Amino acid sequence: MSKPMTDLTIPNAWAFFMLGYMNYLPTYGTVDAALCAFKQTQTEEEKTEVTAFLKLAAQSSDGALNAAHAQYEKLNPMISGDIPYVEPLLGFYVACWEAWQKCP
Repeated sequence: MSKPMTDLTIPNAWAFFMLGYMNYLPTYGTVDAALCAFKQTQTEEEKTEVTAFLKLAAQSSDGALNAAHAQYEKLNPMISGDIPYVEPLLGFYVACWEAWQKCP
């Protein structure tokens, strides 16, 4: 069972979504549709982790989100620079959190 997320740490499941982000858009047409398709493939534990992360991220700041991305890439140097950067970062995460909540 996952522990509640209290700091902004990117879960692996979310990193994998972001790594495939540019492929999801042409396939599904919108971020919302891509998120729903992604959510349906996740285990309950992954869904719980991503839900907690997106909820915190949507209430965060660009600075905190940039720091979380930098920390993830530092811990996972093989993907450093491969996660696409979207702007405005906070706006992207707010939209993702809203879409995630609407997905079954």
